[in-house]
Amino acid sequence: MKRILTLLLSLCLIACFVGGCSTSSDTPPKKARFTIVTSFYPMYIDALQLTKDVPGVKVICLTKPQVGCLHNYQLTPENIKTLERADLFIVNGAGMESFLDKAARTRPDLVTVDASRDLRLITDSHGHENPHVWVSIPNKIRQIENITGPLTAADPEYAEAYRHNSKRYIGELSAIQAKMDDAVRTATKKSFVTMHESFFYLAKDLGLTVTDVITSEHGHEPSAKDVEECIRLMKETNTEIIFIEPQYHEKTAQTIARETGATIYTLDPVVTGDITSDSMTDYLRKMEANAQVLKEALR
Repeated sequence: MKRILTLLLSLCLIACFVGGCSTSSDTPPKKARFTIVTSFYPMYIDALQLTKDVPGVKVICLTKPQVGCLHNYQLTPENIKTLERADLFIVNGAGMESFLDKAARTRPDLVTVDASRDLRLITDSHGHENPHVWVSIPNKIRQIENITGPLTAADPEYAEAYRHNSKRYIGELSAIQAKMDDAVRTATKKSFVTMHESFFYLAKDLGLTVTDVITSEHGHEPSAKDVEECIRLMKETNTEIIFIEPQYHEKTAQTIARETGATIYTLDPVVTGDITSDSMTDYLRKMEANAQVLKEALR
């Protein structure tokens, strides 16, 4: 009998231990109180900044942060499922997201925030508007302001926290812009060629001239005629700088540099990144690094 009682006691202890472990490990995670979906990486960074320390908020980047510009992006079934969970959808606008009509049909009740609302857009010689407004820090500040109002309206309980974060982030952005201004204050070079059309707004802010764009489409190699024309323009205007981007191959830029004697530098338009604990400060860090590159390149 004593052996039986001992065995029963041991089984009870094991059952209690296993049951306790099962209860703790199976505790479901807390459901987000408020879910924000952003169209791509630059908007994801903005949402992280504005929701810093606000409880119960989940921020999701709709597209993979390595996708880059969304000119020809098509929504996937997974994207549509993500939008179905959203309380707020933040987009760059200005023609960047080609899928907004489909998104609106998917969730006609979803509040969509156009971060580029009322911004003055640059158009090219064909009348196409340039959507890369976030690469300009003054434009980025306007985007933050455009997002803050609808965000506080959608989640009014934490309106004051959102306004506080907006003011803080705008202050940090302004500090980086001061470094940009300082970088060009004593510049002796005022023109450059760029791989993509990302830096027109940056050039306008700083009083610089974009002599030519090597390629207007990601993944499309420029023709031999395009390269010849770029070389001609650089020689004609004494342009000595080529700015490439981490998102593009630099083979064509190297060819042009050999023919013109130009120097290649890298600027990051902060269109891609990684979802990490450092994502929130990625725009600030990369734009500060860009200011240092400009200072070196333009001297």
